[in-house]
Amino acid sequence: MFAQVTDIRASGSKFLPGRSRILLAVFSLILVVGMVPIAEAVDTARPLRSFKVEGAYDDVRFDLESAIVNAGLKIVYNGNIADMLGRTASAVGAKKSIYDNAEFFTFCSSPHSHATMGADPHNVGYCPYLLYVYSISGEKNVTYVGYRRPVIAGTDESKKSLMALDKLLESLIKDAIE
Repeated sequence: MFAQVTDIRASGSKFLPGRSRILLAVFSLILVVGMVPIAEAVDTARPLRSFKVEGAYDDVRFDLESAIVNAGLKIVYNGNIADMLGRTASAVGAKKSIYDNAEFFTFCSSPHSHATMGADPHNVGYCPYLLYVYSISGEKNVTYVGYRRPVIAGTDESKKSLMALDKLLESLIKDAIE
C-alpha cells in the first residue's frame, strides 16, 4: 500500500524534464487521493464503539446490566475502573479524577463463542465480551456506554461469525439506551 519514495538527487539526476515533472505531479496527486479512503477506514475501524446518553449514570448502568441479563447472558465479571483509578492515583502521581463512575461487564455467549472459535481457534482472545459504561468528571447528566469491537478478520467463516458477534454487542447497547 505504501509507495517507496526515492530522492531523485540521490540517483544522480540534477533536474526533471518538463514532461517528467508533470507525470510526477499527476502520480503524486493520484497517490494522495488514493490514500484518502485508507485514512477514513482507519478512523471508522476504531476498536471501541461508544454512545453518549443524556441520563443519570445509575440509570444507564442498570439498563446496560439488564440488557445483558435479559438477553439470557450471564455476567462473568463487573469491574470498577473509576475505583481502581482512584485507588492508584497517588501511586502514579495523577492529579485529577477522570471519571465520576466507570465500570465494565464481561460475559460470554455460547452460540457466538462456538461460532467464532469454531471458525478460527485463535479467536479465543475475543472471549469474554466486554461492555462498558462511564461518566466523565464535570459532565453532568451525561453517561457513555459502549463495547469493545471484534476485528473482522480471517477466513470468510471467521469474518461472518465476528460480524454476528459485533451485531450482538451493538444490539445489547441499543437495548440499553433505547
